[in-house]
Amino acid sequence: MGNELIAQLRHSVEMASHAPFYSKLLKDNNISGETIGSIIDFRKIPFTKKGDIRGNIPSAFLSTSMSCVRRVHSSSGTKGNPTISYYSDSDIRTWQEHLCRAFRMAGLKKGDVFQTIVGFGLFSGGLGFEQAAEQYGMTVVPIGMGNTQRQVEYLRMFHVNGIITISSYLPILANYMKRHDIDPKSELQLKAILIGAEPFHEKTRDELRDFFGVPILSVYGLSELEGPGVAVECPNGNGMHVFTDAYYPEIIDPITGDVLGENCEGELVLTSLKRECMPLLRYRTGDITSLYRTKCECMSEFEWKIGYVFNRSDDMLIIRGVNIYPSQIKDIVYTYDCIYQNLQIVVKKDDDITLKIASKSSEKVENAEKGIIRDIKNWLNVTVKVEWVPTEYFDVAGKSVCVIDERTA
Repeated sequence: MGNELIAQLRHSVEMASHAPFYSKLLKDNNISGETIGSIIDFRKIPFTKKGDIRGNIPSAFLSTSMSCVRRVHSSSGTKGNPTISYYSDSDIRTWQEHLCRAFRMAGLKKGDVFQTIVGFGLFSGGLGFEQAAEQYGMTVVPIGMGNTQRQVEYLRMFHVNGIITISSYLPILANYMKRHDIDPKSELQLKAILIGAEPFHEKTRDELRDFFGVPILSVYGLSELEGPGVAVECPNGNGMHVFTDAYYPEIIDPITGDVLGENCEGELVLTSLKRECMPLLRYRTGDITSLYRTKCECMSEFEWKIGYVFNRSDDMLIIRGVNIYPSQIKDIVYTYDCIYQNLQIVVKKDDDITLKIASKSSEKVENAEKGIIRDIKNWLNVTVKVEWVPTEYFDVAGKSVCVIDERTA
């Protein structure tokens, strides 16, 4: 396995060397495919960062001619300029196989009906899942995002068995069903729900799993690499299986860049092993997680798992000298059962924090407000204000914005 991995890494370096960015990077560091004889040699390659992709013209990372490019996707640009990604025919086939693995892990079968409640167009999720589901043999309802009433109508009309959506939209879907007295356990035929694109708080996931009565499984990915499908959760949970036949994962200290050991929390770094058009070497994802090996009960051949991603290295907020992650605030807020499953953190120019939250009944809950302010002060040593908003405030189609930092505006 070690020799096989080194051969894969060497091939990936050779492929990447045809891209202008990597041609210069590798030459400047006296690295080529031939110099990669061990993992230690491979780790001499400098990290690639999202800023490198955004700071260059898109073709700087293209390793083939444009005639080999079959499709172009881009990121949503939630935190800056969108990043472009190129796909060859082989890249698309590999991606589809990864998503078909996700369907198998979820217990979906040929002949099932699959509804894609994600964005289409340049966003990679919609088209990727649609084509993979068709290849898998399922009937696809490619409805896209928004129009919750129509979503529920189609779930019932077509006896949908599986859906893919983003984690911030699933509470919206559930909230609509609750308001209209729709019981998904008895009125729908769902087998599994796949979610991706955003961190998903465990308390919210547990509540929604109880409401829908089916497994809710995470699909991890990045538009810079292929989109959703880099790692997938099976029904046994406890993280996501990394498809190590296509990606080499590392965990590093986000501050020092040092490689960390198994089970240590740090920033996930990925190297593509099969991509043709746009291979990436030691790409810093910005996602904070851990990497560990396990013999899963699902009997998957992919023994390496990453933990659920709740934080990003670029999400850390420094408030009057105190370092906090949005997930730490969520952990406190969501201990109050009356709180709706979404929130927004607004950081003012003077470092004051306002939490925009909603109660499940769309009414202000004074005891919860006092408790949230008290608990955040006690546990995180920061003072916040609470602004109550209606649940409809969070009923938006697309990736939700968890943090608005007005200091950077």
